[in-house]
Amino acid sequence: MRPLLLLSFLSFSTLAHAQYPSQSTLLADVKKQSPDEFVTITPEGSWGMFHDKVPDWQAPDACRHQVNIVGKKNADGSFWTYSGLAIYAKAGNSFVFNRLFLIEDATKLNGLAIPDNAYFKKLFLDKLEAKDDMLLTMNYELKNATGFYGFEMKAAPKITGNGSNLMALYVVEVTLDLPNGTRLEQKKVPIEVRASKSGNGFVFTHALKKSDGAILSTKEMGNSDAIDQLPRYGFDEGTLAAFTRTGQSYATPAGSNGEGMPNDQSLVALMEKTFLANAENFSILFGPKGASLITSVGFTKKETRQASADQLTAVFTVEYVFFNENAQEQSFKVITAQRDLQTSFVLENGTWYVDQSTYLNEPSYTKTEGIAWSYRNSYTEKTFEKTRFQ
Repeated sequence: MRPLLLLSFLSFSTLAHAQYPSQSTLLADVKKQSPDEFVTITPEGSWGMFHDKVPDWQAPDACRHQVNIVGKKNADGSFWTYSGLAIYAKAGNSFVFNRLFLIEDATKLNGLAIPDNAYFKKLFLDKLEAKDDMLLTMNYELKNATGFYGFEMKAAPKITGNGSNLMALYVVEVTLDLPNGTRLEQKKVPIEVRASKSGNGFVFTHALKKSDGAILSTKEMGNSDAIDQLPRYGFDEGTLAAFTRTGQSYATPAGSNGEGMPNDQSLVALMEKTFLANAENFSILFGPKGASLITSVGFTKKETRQASADQLTAVFTVEYVFFNENAQEQSFKVITAQRDLQTSFVLENGTWYVDQSTYLNEPSYTKTEGIAWSYRNSYTEKTFEKTRFQ
């Protein structure tokens, strides 16, 4: 017991000499970075160690704490709000303030009257109408679109930047037809737009796709030649109105909006058909020796998320029973385990297939049953290798 007690004492002693900065020190250090501007400073969350200037395999060399800051009020009633990280470098058994990192996307100007959403939506549409080269090269999906359905402001514009350079950030959701291989996809794509303050208004400066968006429906065109015959908004003459469609130009396929999607029983049956069909597929989930140790497997569906009309993701609880044998100790145990498994499915030519599976956690052992050594053979015969794959 003595070595253990000594080790525990040393650990607590070391921690006592490497305490995080106090809250008063944190507030004072942040305030010093902009004494006139930073009026209210509020710590958010808790301290955390991280690797600042050393690789991950070494001990962390710094700590950080998030802070939310309210700036002073200007004569026009506007004020800035910030969110940042106060970063401290480890110096021996203490921490020394290193820098304040302000998160750009979290910097916001408040209390200033700005144009309404319709103004910024028109700013984007004007560039689209004019087939502006800068806009189209920033967004290959707009450049290749064969039709547009709608334009929606996702949220109110946010004013950011600094006192001399104000910018409006906003997101437009564009619904469009986009060629992809040999099919046409109707997609809803969020695009982040940046506009710089110019006089009493704003000027478009930047637009990039914020994410891949969501596929609403698809139409198979048969071959790439058929796709090539479709017009491209970025290259053909014509106004925006000529490329704007009031409704879908093709029927919604099975699977869109939840219609035609496989039910829970079908998904479980598909998992069994895929992974319990042969030793090779079985080893994908349970390793090369799994079939000679495992006696039973069951899939229970937990949740389903539809990614698109022809793709979905489901999470299953996999419960399996296997034995653990130790000949030297003459012990034999039958163990029940569970793991969560996320599987993606794709629809091809009207048939759903398993695409990819990934475990989300480590096994949890729900039951361990000791079996007399003399009865072990009756269990070793009940393996997938002997009952299913021969």
